[in-house]
Amino acid sequence: MNAISGIGVARNYGSETPTMLAIRDRRPFPADLVVIALGTNDFIRGRLDPERYSEAYSALLAQVREDHPIAPFLHVCSPMLEQADEIVQASVYEALGLSSVVRFGKRYVSGCAGHPDLQEHQRMADAIEPLIRTIMGWDDQRPKSS
Repeated sequence: MNAISGIGVARNYGSETPTMLAIRDRRPFPADLVVIALGTNDFIRGRLDPERYSEAYSALLAQVREDHPIAPFLHVCSPMLEQADEIVQASVYEALGLSSVVRFGKRYVSGCAGHPDLQEHQRMADAIEPLIRTIMGWDDQRPKSS
């Protein structure tokens, strides 16, 4: 897992480099599912050329697929972007032919410094859980309540 503040795919929040492609952890570990939720830092500083984002995202995907060749992928559009940027991000994923793309349809920015708060994180988890269950074949494996 990589969670690095301010790092993007094509550019970062406070600088152009190094991006996630250059600094992500490539230690081998078996992943059951790869979830990629990037884009906020790429788009938050203003207009970003969709082709630049697409090329950078494609390069990152190739690297991650090399590390996890059999794991399914889930691509999550940033829940912190303005609608216009989220549409650009989703259109890039569509143009790349990616399936399993999550779009939240609204911004979640009620927490600290424009990030989601606890309740918003729960709403996002509730929205994404059914898709993960389907991708992983866990639909009928929910624990029974006592």
